[in-house]
Amino acid sequence: ANAIKSVLLQTYTNFELILIDDGSTDRSYDVASQFAGLDSRIKLIRDKVNRGLIYRLNQIIDMAEGQYIARMDSDDMMLPDKLKRQMEILLNDESIDIIDTAAYTINEKDEPTGMRKLMEISCWDRRKVLRKRLFFHPTIIAKSSWYKKNKYDENFIRSEEFELWCRTFDNIKYHRI
Repeated sequence: ANAIKSVLLQTYTNFELILIDDGSTDRSYDVASQFAGLDSRIKLIRDKVNRGLIYRLNQIIDMAEGQYIARMDSDDMMLPDKLKRQMEILLNDESIDIIDTAAYTINEKDEPTGMRKLMEISCWDRRKVLRKRLFFHPTIIAKSSWYKKNKYDENFIRSEEFELWCRTFDNIKYHRI
């Protein structure tokens, strides 16, 4: 519920929210369904099958109708101006493929416990960058067209994002806030 609320409370409001239930056995679908009934921007997908994260990530890429995709999981939340701040930059520089930010870390009570900062990487060489985390996945927004050309590889379970960054590193125009 908190993840969905954080999206719906964004000051940037021109978005579709695609929620996919990947065969959950808890109340996730019921919670998502309540929100979907209240907001027409929400698309709720349920096929009662657990297909796994990579399949679902690629499914969202295929379904997304917008020009950009912001990815997050059910345990992530956005500060209210996150989309606005990133979209202002993206809309003013169409050459950018991906934009990311730093992030606060929180505990199970949603209390801040620290901050995950991102280092400047524009001057690093490929080997140095890929030893570190290139992007913090829950904070990125990427062009839909870039994602459609660079989908997640289902052979890299639990390392799908690292594989994506390694494979596309030389062809990414990125910006970091």
